Amino acid sequence: MSFNIEHSESELSSGGTFCNPAFTITATDKSYKWVEKIFSGYTLTSNRSDFRTSRYNALCSILVAINMGEDRIFYVAHNKNAYTVNEWPIKYKPMMDVLKWLEDEEWIIRYKQGYIDEDFFDGTSEFVRTQSRTDRYYAPQGSPLISYEKVAATKLYYRKPEVLIKFPNSKGDLNKAPVDIEFMSIPKNKKFIEKYLKPKVVELNEYASLHSYKDGEGRNLDIHWTRIFKGSWGVNGYGRIYSTYQSVYKGEDRLNFIIDNEPIVEIDVHASALHIFSMYPNSEVSFDLPDVDDFYDLIDYTNKNRKLTKQVINAGLNGANILGRRFPVSIREHEDPDVRALIEGVKWKDVKAAIFNTYPKLKLAKEMGIAGYIQFRDSDVIMKTMLKLFEHGIGCLSVHDCIMVPQSHEAEAEKIFSDVFKKDIGIKPRLHKSYP
Repeated sequence: MSFNIEHSESELSSGGTFCNPAFTITATDKSYKWVEKIFSGYTLTSNRSDFRTSRYNALCSILVAINMGEDRIFYVAHNKNAYTVNEWPIKYKPMMDVLKWLEDEEWIIRYKQGYIDEDFFDGTSEFVRTQSRTDRYYAPQGSPLISYEKVAATKLYYRKPEVLIKFPNSKGDLNKAPVDIEFMSIPKNKKFIEKYLKPKVVELNEYASLHSYKDGEGRNLDIHWTRIFKGSWGVNGYGRIYSTYQSVYKGEDRLNFIIDNEPIVEIDVHASALHIFSMYPNSEVSFDLPDVDDFYDLIDYTNKNRKLTKQVINAGLNGANILGRRFPVSIREHEDPDVRALIEGVKWKDVKAAIFNTYPKLKLAKEMGIAGYIQFRDSDVIMKTMLKLFEHGIGCLSVHDCIMVPQSHEAEAEKIFSDVFKKDIGIKPRLHKSYP
């Protein structure tokens, strides 16, 4: 097959779509005949059925990525270790084989991100990379890989690894941050992960498989936790556990979950981060929490808003700068407009002064990098609590610093949670409960 292909640099307008090596297009999918026609041009060098299947699925994954964005730009993991660490269902060699074939056909074009720096005095020029990211590919105009209808594909079933280490400088949602492949591929690190970090998460996932989980519409929830660290493991390494339901279902939707055919109760620690910060193992940092029911409502300022107070304190304990002249960026530019609206009619200097007057040690949070420590400790508490609940035959779920259990086990779960928190953190928690 030959195609008239044209392309220009003006097409290269974005960072592109990551090609997740985890798709196939089956005979029942609308795009099947189109993909089969393209794949018929690939020369198979082995008669093994798995050889053909893996290359076919690699092509399917690339087609999904190309047609996901309007600019047809995508990128692929070129590091062989990435396929091992992430346990993707399509392996490194098939992906590279198909990429090379598509490049040779000029159906995709590979390019580096950057610009030409010209020196007008000596007439020289050099290419300057503007991104440290991997090279991008794009399907130029006329490429048979471009579909003008939505590509119908099936995602191959696979589990995320039980433990992932993300880059030390990862920003935002750690669950979406890139994996530090090189760090995880070092033999001594692989051995440590397998021996000390992975077993507890495996145990949680095995226990979870013995229970029934549904959403409010009666759909089964696929429960599989991954523990995610930042930079390394240890008491400053974050280390919270994540599962798909945490990102798919928000707030009230999670309250409608059904565990073992029962409605749930959600139990969380009121101001968990503040609890943990107050017990930091350093006398210059630790402090006594006031004897009140609500640590946020205690803080007073003009046009006071408890939700705003909570947002600011938690932002500071999650690494945001609350010593500056403006509300933290994480609040000013929050994705939820209701959160952004909280600062209207409120002076930052009043909020900051009131918070530091009540909790002066919060001034130390930013320079201490306390966020990793707090998340590691609350994750340890949650995992220990869940393992104890499972050992007592109680199905459960978690979201960061809260647990969900069937309502018939509310009292038992509350006691176990409180006991574990007090033993690990050193203070009895104020627990809060929510119902559907």
